[in-house]
Amino acid sequence: VLKSLVDERACFLPFFWMCVFFWRRVSATLTHLSTVICHQELHAVLKSLSSAVAHHDARIAALVAKLRDSETALTDALDLVKPRLAAMTRANTAVIDVDDIVAYAGRISAAVAAPPGWDPSMPLGNYLPPAPPEEMMRAGRLAALGLADAGAAAAGGEGKAEGAEMRAKAEGEKEGKEED
Repeated sequence: VLKSLVDERACFLPFFWMCVFFWRRVSATLTHLSTVICHQELHAVLKSLSSAVAHHDARIAALVAKLRDSETALTDALDLVKPRLAAMTRANTAVIDVDDIVAYAGRISAAVAAPPGWDPSMPLGNYLPPAPPEEMMRAGRLAALGLADAGAAAAGGEGKAEGAEMRAKAEGEKEGKEED
């Protein structure tokens, strides 16, 4: 009887140790499997975050492009205004004598207004048509300031086209008045 128990136990022990071995392997596999699942979840989160970052990078690039365009537009506008601001500053600091203004008004009064009590059916007499002649316009302070601005713009490389346009416009208006 004892021998039969020892034989049964002898057969049972290897099976027991095999079960223990397999149980340890299954438990190690389950631990590794939970680690793999955790890594897969983290990979999915990283993938969604990288796509969100790519989307935001594209939006930032578009905003940077708009910002550069706005900067260029503002710089161009400022470049156009700088000569005008300089002319305004010079005009504000320039001292003009009231006597000069009164004398100038007296010189052009015959050209800018009809004589007192003038009847449109009567001739003008000593008065000029109600526009100053070209010589008076060229001799005035306004023309001098215009020439100074044109010289400053030409020194800066700008304003040549604007000056040509203004001259063409003035000549067109002059021809239109002559035709009337």
